Amino acid sequence: MKRIFIVIFLFAVNDIAAGAEVLPEPFPMTSRSTASGGAFVSVTDDVGSIFINPAGFVLLDRGGVEANFFGGSIDDADWIASIAAAYPYRRTVIGAGWYRENGRDGEYGDVVSLAVASRFMRGTVGSFLSGGASLDLLRVNKGEAEIAGRESADKISASIGAMVRPLPVISIAFSMRNIGGSELHGNDGGILWQRLTRWGVAFLWRERIYLMFERDYIGGEVSTHYGFLVKSGTPLELMGGFCRERVSAGLRWRRKAYNIALSFKATGDGRILVSSSVGIAFGKGSSKGKYQY
Repeated sequence: MKRIFIVIFLFAVNDIAAGAEVLPEPFPMTSRSTASGGAFVSVTDDVGSIFINPAGFVLLDRGGVEANFFGGSIDDADWIASIAAAYPYRRTVIGAGWYRENGRDGEYGDVVSLAVASRFMRGTVGSFLSGGASLDLLRVNKGEAEIAGRESADKISASIGAMVRPLPVISIAFSMRNIGGSELHGNDGGILWQRLTRWGVAFLWRERIYLMFERDYIGGEVSTHYGFLVKSGTPLELMGGFCRERVSAGLRWRRKAYNIALSFKATGDGRILVSSSVGIAFGKGSSKGKYQY
């Protein structure tokens, strides 16, 4: 565990020394990923995985539906909302999701995704290798504004992801969104979709305490994220993290049939981004744990 802390510290020192440019939390996002400082690609294990890393779907014990909402302090947007559903069948999980950023001046952007994930290898001590992919429809609607003479712009793209746990205490993941490559953006860059690449690593202590590190690349810029997650013996889950010297935190109350999450993130100008999510589980599931979602 001491070595994990040393590695994370060295990464932080390297970022400061290099003066690397950083960017806000990548788009899209969920309430739990926001609470964890955006360092969620290697531990995402809920229905919202479709927006972060579809390979995380394989950690679902049951089917579920999850809705997220963001309000308060959002740059260039009035609110952000999403809803997603997923269902596991043997080693495969299928899912679908919709994500909207409602901008100002009648502008909005949508992501509609269909995803599938599978577990390719599974070890005797909880190790595994999984992969996932999604087909995405990206749309920016300009309202009264124009994009090259049109009121809206559409693009079919794709996303991929992978997650591997060579040991029960280590999780490594990679994801890439908008593989199509070309930019699709709104007025003054308010709604912006470019190719987003994430990779991350997490240390998992007894499946209770997670320490996460993530590096994201978009538009030639880099952002570094640090986070932690604590799953207690009770239904309460605690999260926290930071990126770009901005602190975030949150909690989730999880039961067998539902879960509720609330998160807060400082924006650096004295304002707070507030997000919440509600998830409902369905299906028989297995006996992995009383509070497994």
